[in-house]
Amino acid sequence: MRLAVHAWGMSMRRITASLIVLVLVAAGCDSSDDATTTTAAAGSTTATTASPPASTTSTTGTDGVTETLTVSQLLEGQLAGRVSVGGLFYDGGAGPLLCEALAESYPPQCAGRWLILTAPPEGDIITEGGISWIDRPVELTGFLDGDVFVLEGTDAPEPTGPDIALIDMLSAFARGQGDLASVPFADEVELGLAATLLVTRTPAELTDPAAWVLDLDAFRARTGPFSALELLAEQRPHVVVIGPHNHCASPPVPPPEGYETYRRVSVHPADATSCLEWFTVDVFLADDGTIVAITLDLYEP
Repeated sequence: MRLAVHAWGMSMRRITASLIVLVLVAAGCDSSDDATTTTAAAGSTTATTASPPASTTSTTGTDGVTETLTVSQLLEGQLAGRVSVGGLFYDGGAGPLLCEALAESYPPQCAGRWLILTAPPEGDIITEGGISWIDRPVELTGFLDGDVFVLEGTDAPEPTGPDIALIDMLSAFARGQGDLASVPFADEVELGLAATLLVTRTPAELTDPAAWVLDLDAFRARTGPFSALELLAEQRPHVVVIGPHNHCASPPVPPPEGYETYRRVSVHPADATSCLEWFTVDVFLADDGTIVAITLDLYEP
């Protein structure tokens, strides 16, 4: 499990559960020797996709692995246990993905449905302009954990007790039910929106809720100002996630520049019925466990 679900109400009751994140992205493709392509329904973008497996059944073979599935087949079937899945590797700076297709631009972009990977696959990885990819299909073995494909030999990132306690303390402060005395802030903490850091605060300054306010007129088609505390104060179930995460129905957003290797503890609403109700507050931790940056993000209508 890579996430924990918080039922954050007056009882502060905590439960753990799996979260299945549905991803809804249009994709398209055109044909070549070992790939098929078609045109995306929403526009003229063409994309290269891994050829469908010869067998699309999900029966288990003698080695305990199902027949190789496409990304869509795996997401739609939500098969438990060890499986093989085929697709195209891509990392646009937000972490490794297995994409159903790569758009035929240079560098390419992930198209179709995707899986977050716990590590990049082996292979001839091409890197250009901060984007990495493999220009031919790969087949990976592992298991599906929510929206993350855990490769064999790697571990699914899980929130620890200190991770959950940290979110609890920030949430309690946001609701006026606690202070920040035990929150392990670094000497300076950067605050921002999505991958953009905007201001720097000291721990003493962060004891004032006004210091958390980011005074922008607009962000993702929403009207400012914006504050992570305002989101954390909401009395609704939340999910704590470690590492890269989907941006609601879109692929992951990169972390702020310079924070790619930091531990990322994120909190999202567990009861969002649409992406307009979704948000994320991402807390970035240094190796010593201190908070060095906090960002918030919303889904653009």
